Amino acid sequence: MRIETYIPGLSKNTIEIIKHAESLGYDALVSGELNNEPFLPVLLGLEHSKKMIVRTGLAIAFPRSPMTVANMGWDLQSYGNGRFQLGLGTQVKGHNERRFSVPWSPPAPRMREYILAVKAIWNTWKTGEKLNFQGDHYTHTLMTPMFTPPPMDCDLPPIYVSGLGPGMAKIAGEVADGLLLHPMCSPKYINDVILPAVAEGVKRSNRDPKKC
Repeated sequence: MRIETYIPGLSKNTIEIIKHAESLGYDALVSGELNNEPFLPVLLGLEHSKKMIVRTGLAIAFPRSPMTVANMGWDLQSYGNGRFQLGLGTQVKGHNERRFSVPWSPPAPRMREYILAVKAIWNTWKTGEKLNFQGDHYTHTLMTPMFTPPPMDCDLPPIYVSGLGPGMAKIAGEVADGLLLHPMCSPKYINDVILPAVAEGVKRSNRDPKKC
């Protein structure tokens, strides 16, 4: 089990909060996206801690290009020597359309494609393979040496996806490294609905269930 605590955005006390959290023995820091940008507190968390994992929990995916998120994830993982985790969520239709001004479509298949796009970009940077990701929502086919980040001396960051229902749980099991649940999910709901859906997604991917 991992014990996490939350970074409440940026303030004059953020660095003090980070150092205090590590001194108390927390395993991880989580930076969400409410009235703040989620990635800046992550950078401070990595800079001012030595052992804690630091994760976006969560960053809203669809208003951001997979290329942008791939770049931020790569840089943060490199800077933190492997302590960054990328947590992504969809938000709801109203926020996407009316707050972020981005089109809405069924979120689970779009999130699946989004995660695969990020992983394809990372694979290109890691292996040198030609970038050729073409999906229904995202297309990434151009990458030149000028825009390829320096090599990373650690593993690629794991990707966690948030979800409330079985659709996103299946996507988490199929293409992500973990699932972030809402506190409103009861143990019965998790056992009866979420875990079977995750298992179905893992089965689709032919992955080792222990690695998800």
